[in-house]
Amino acid sequence: MASWYRVIAVNEDKRPLDGVVIDAVDLTNNTVVGEKTTNEAGEALFTGLTGPQFFRPRVRRTAGSVGDRVYHGAIEIQIVGMSAGGSCYDAVVDPDGGGTHTKVEDAIVTALAASGNHYTILICDDVAMTATSDIGGIDKTIAIVGLSASAKQNIHSSTGADKWGGPVISAPSNTDMFKQASAKSGNDRGLIFSNVGLAGQDGEAILLVATADEIDFIEFDNCYFGLESSGGTYLVSNGLAAGTALGNIDIDVYNCGGVLAGFYENNSTPPDGLFAFDNRLTMTRWWTDGAGTGNQGNAADTSIVQGGYYVITNPMTVGAQGNNDQWEFRDFTLQTGCSGAAFLHAAADTNHKGVQYSNITFIATANDTDFGDFQGPSSNPQDNLYVVGIHGLIIAGVTPSGTFLTVDSDQTDPYVADIWAPDWGTVYSGPVITPAVPPVVDHGALTGLTDDDHVAYIRTNVGRATPNVVIGGTASGADLVLQSTSNATRGSIFAGGTTFEYDETSGQLKLTTTGSSAGLLIGSDVAMYRGAANALHIADDVHVPNVSVAGIVAAKIVL
Repeated sequence: MASWYRVIAVNEDKRPLDGVVIDAVDLTNNTVVGEKTTNEAGEALFTGLTGPQFFRPRVRRTAGSVGDRVYHGAIEIQIVGMSAGGSCYDAVVDPDGGGTHTKVEDAIVTALAASGNHYTILICDDVAMTATSDIGGIDKTIAIVGLSASAKQNIHSSTGADKWGGPVISAPSNTDMFKQASAKSGNDRGLIFSNVGLAGQDGEAILLVATADEIDFIEFDNCYFGLESSGGTYLVSNGLAAGTALGNIDIDVYNCGGVLAGFYENNSTPPDGLFAFDNRLTMTRWWTDGAGTGNQGNAADTSIVQGGYYVITNPMTVGAQGNNDQWEFRDFTLQTGCSGAAFLHAAADTNHKGVQYSNITFIATANDTDFGDFQGPSSNPQDNLYVVGIHGLIIAGVTPSGTFLTVDSDQTDPYVADIWAPDWGTVYSGPVITPAVPPVVDHGALTGLTDDDHVAYIRTNVGRATPNVVIGGTASGADLVLQSTSNATRGSIFAGGTTFEYDETSGQLKLTTTGSSAGLLIGSDVAMYRGAANALHIADDVHVPNVSVAGIVAAKIVL
């Protein structure tokens, strides 16, 4: 089916440009299928197009005039209108009136009334919400996508918000951005935010769940938080209200940056899952149950934080839990100045299974900051605590005063290894772990010690079926040197047990046996041997050329 598209050319200040030539490119074969020039409003209308399209300016940058405007810099093309089915976006929010809606909350109303299981809203510029958007009764997945090509680079920049390149959605004053006030309809219903900045309000949430039948997931992909606020926003909250819960929801946070109060706030059934990957976030706390600073008893059934860089103010204090299937905090850097252990699993934490902290660089910014304190009641302790590869560092001026890692003796099958925190006076306190911290395995405890795996080396004691060959060198004329000891007082070198001896001290070669079967055999038939004390026997003729009998003294020749 042929479709129409209305596009607009704008400069870096989002002002329209006339006289810009725009190409329509068919993405199925990457060919130009249309060409239009923008009018004085910066707009161009394409009709009769089929298939997925991409629109690009013929001139990407200019240092002169574009149309009637003198302009220096980049040209941006925005899709502001299309026929039904003409784009992957179902709605376009443009506060300047170039899209299908000027407000996010109006686009949500349209999305809830639309048919189908998916609805995508494009945000093409900064937009401020004037009221909380209610997604109650949601029967589909709604994706809110920002028009940004370089967001991943921007959110991980060292300067933060001023480098964010995508559009920003600002929350209404003193309230939440989105709210679910009634039950969802059906399964697999959720919200997706991608390539957008979210400027929430302090003490409020991106999504407030005010029902016991919450959505199945909320996903943040390549987003930036805390813009235009001091960063006191939670991604999800139940408002700490009775009759509400987060028990069905998965919270997914991927490649995001910025400032938050925490991932979620909840005092009822905890989320089904928290999945945070490769984020760079500054947060007051990981999450909270509202019972006090650092009290984070309502941990998700599955909590996985992997990759990234986190700056956290308050410690994590995990108390009584529900059924926790998986707990993994690994492969990231954590900077904190909290008082006490940054990760405290209290004695009441009785149901965690497979608690894992691994490959974490831990940076302490206060003297009383430690990494972990893992307690456990003897009645029902945590199973399989795994703490491996933790590197403790301090900033300048900090002198740690506590114990870097403490593990209670009631823990079941804990494994602790590769803990390196040299600035702490006490690195580890807890049960003896096999292997120890760091792991040390005695060579005699290894398996396969009798295997002949290294044929390039001499095999002593038992030898080989193929005899060992010892070669002294590789250069021409190289020697093989045998030496009895490295001590200055040398001993002897033996061959064939003690039968053949070379005394390094005297320089003598000794054959210690007596009789015709002993001694020295030259060739295959000339034998020299010790027949008796002070008697050398030679069974064959002795030829001594050019030597007179007078030259033989102090010895006897026995014929």
